[in-house]
Amino acid sequence: AELAKYIPEQIPDLTMPDLIAGIVPHAGWFYSGATAGKVYRALQQKSKPKTIVLFGAVHTADVDQASIWPKGKWQTPLGEIEVDADLAEKILALDSNLLESNERGHLYEHSLEVQVPFIQYLFPNTKIVPILVEPCSAASKIGEAVAQVAKPPDVIAIASSDMTHYGERFGFTPAGMGKKALDWVKEKNDRSLIELMQKLAADQIVEEACKHHNACGSGAIAAVLSFAKAHHRTQAHLLAYTTSWDVDPERT
Repeated sequence: AELAKYIPEQIPDLTMPDLIAGIVPHAGWFYSGATAGKVYRALQQKSKPKTIVLFGAVHTADVDQASIWPKGKWQTPLGEIEVDADLAEKILALDSNLLESNERGHLYEHSLEVQVPFIQYLFPNTKIVPILVEPCSAASKIGEAVAQVAKPPDVIAIASSDMTHYGERFGFTPAGMGKKALDWVKEKNDRSLIELMQKLAADQIVEEACKHHNACGSGAIAAVLSFAKAHHRTQAHLLAYTTSWDVDPERT
């Protein structure tokens, strides 16, 4: 019941015939659940994958390069979900300089953990391949490589990333505080990254985020955009965008 309230009944006016990738936030369901829920519902309406590759942001110190959880199961309050060991093995065989097997890197990372229940709820028989992607110059190459062996419609990809972390507790207040700061985040800082995402400008994402601090998962974003480009997509669609302030101004 807690999860279902974040997922709309349907997403109207989706003119594209299918969807093969999406980008979702991970700030915690209270703040980001409704935004993520729209993306998952849209994907569920337009795709029936056997496996979802999850590109995650990195908030821990245990990831030196793109890190795959290679086999087994993840457990959430909704039960267990299986890791697609066959696909993970194929991905790991692509390029050892880009990807490695590293369960340790996932143990204390939340960016993918909060996504799994959405998949269990809307895609009950689907497997996952969790991959953490650092904000590095090779991020877009990682998505391109994965696309060689992960092919729609059987496999789709999702990236997990929040956008500008603004405020004194983040040590980032270039536009001051109050409404002026909120407008700056929405209309300038986040907007510049969103425009790159809409153009599938995978090679520019990490540099943009490093320069303007407008994503914590820029590596994951770059990977999923290059995955989409490798499968002949030319643009992305902005389905929803919210900030934590939009959800609860008193707590942000």
